Amino acid sequence: AGTNFISIVREDQAGRLSQEEPKKVQTKYLTADSTNTNGELTDLRFSNLTIGTFYEVKGQITYRSSSASSDLIVYEFDSNSIRKATIRGDGQDSGITSISPNFVFKAEAATLVFTVSSSSASDTTYGDSTKNETYIQLIERKNLIETSQW
Repeated sequence: AGTNFISIVREDQAGRLSQEEPKKVQTKYLTADSTNTNGELTDLRFSNLTIGTFYEVKGQITYRSSSASSDLIVYEFDSNSIRKATIRGDGQDSGITSISPNFVFKAEAATLVFTVSSSSASDTTYGDSTKNETYIQLIERKNLIETSQW
């Protein structure tokens, strides 16, 4: 029997056909609620990134902040922050909040991690191994080229 495959072909501006390389996508889920107030959400660790390659991050982080001060969700590799999201509590049980990280970055290290820095032991990052609570999707973006022409 023969092998079946799909080839993605597009036409460029000059009318030439070119084959587009498939994008790699991986989704990781927080498997259970986490009350880790200062540290890595280990379920959301991505390893073996190619240094110099662009990646896109999408997803949802579902969190409850019970303190009046700011709580941070930090996206980083090798302890170097690439993005930060701040969730501010109201000093009460502020209810559940979902934030949707969406950004593109160029890998400077082979590992991407997500950490929480919270001021209250009763804060929770919610996870249930589904897209209903906390998950991150990492998409390889080889079609991006850095430029200084603008």
